[in-house]
Amino acid sequence: MISVITLHGINTFHQDYADSLTRSLWDIPNIRTRSVYWGHHVKPYLDASRRRFYGRPIPWWRPISRLRRSFINFAQQSMEYSLLYLEPDIQRKILDTIEYAIREEVRAGSDQFVFVAHSLGTMAIYDTLVRMQEADRLPWGETLDIITMGCPIAIFPHSDIRKVNFKNQWLNLLDVEDAIARPLSPLDLRVSDKIISTGGILSAHEGYWNSSTVHGIVHECLDKETRNA
Repeated sequence: MISVITLHGINTFHQDYADSLTRSLWDIPNIRTRSVYWGHHVKPYLDASRRRFYGRPIPWWRPISRLRRSFINFAQQSMEYSLLYLEPDIQRKILDTIEYAIREEVRAGSDQFVFVAHSLGTMAIYDTLVRMQEADRLPWGETLDIITMGCPIAIFPHSDIRKVNFKNQWLNLLDVEDAIARPLSPLDLRVSDKIISTGGILSAHEGYWNSSTVHGIVHECLDKETRNA
């Protein structure tokens, strides 16, 4: 059984973030899909920060002011989301959540894994896999594939992706208009970078989950894995 585990990135506050992708995989036999949600570990801190920073809401009849606040809120929230992830206690809870999901999938009968991670979620799965490997807690050996999207791992100086063992491929998808995404092949020649388009500059970073191109790439990867299983 192949388990497809998805992991979200910044500014995600709902558990159905990957539904568009997982629905596109329903016709593939012998797979399980699981979307890991870890935003609840950072949301209380973001809510408290927003209350302190903004105070009263802006009335609907001031649309320019509302738009300006929305833009500032998105930028500030993105930065805070990332900084909160680096807090040791919060990061430990996030990695524990991911590892718990992996172990539940093992108990359910999965013996191969495909991780599909977006944005800061790529950093989270990297940190989880390295932590599990260093503690000798990997239950599947090297039978896993990784697909990253809008990946900022190259920005983090402590990251050495050569530490991560994977069986078949690590495919890194990036939109050329995505300001956060970085190529990974210069860091590890085992990784394949693939340039795609998620639909324009406004959706360059947030559009991966709903991209038909991404759906096709993940579908093709799983077709190959089920044939080889």
